[in-house]
Amino acid sequence: MAILQAISLGLKSWSEIKHFAEGVAGDIPDNRFNSLLQNLVKCGFIERTENGEYGPIENLLPKAIKILHSKYRT
Repeated sequence: MAILQAISLGLKSWSEIKHFAEGVAGDIPDNRFNSLLQNLVKCGFIERTENGEYGPIENLLPKAIKILHSKYRT
């Protein structure tokens, strides 16, 4: 949640987001932090731009519905 909170506050770089998240959650090893960021990207909650900055997905709800639909398709 701290990563999403950092991004919602407009922090964009890896180091800014990590610094904020560590202020909230305590020390986070770099490899664990990278894994958390990549999971958020993979799940479609955030995106990584061409210049390496992170930000929220603009149309999150349609993407979330699509993911849920594919996961729970009957």
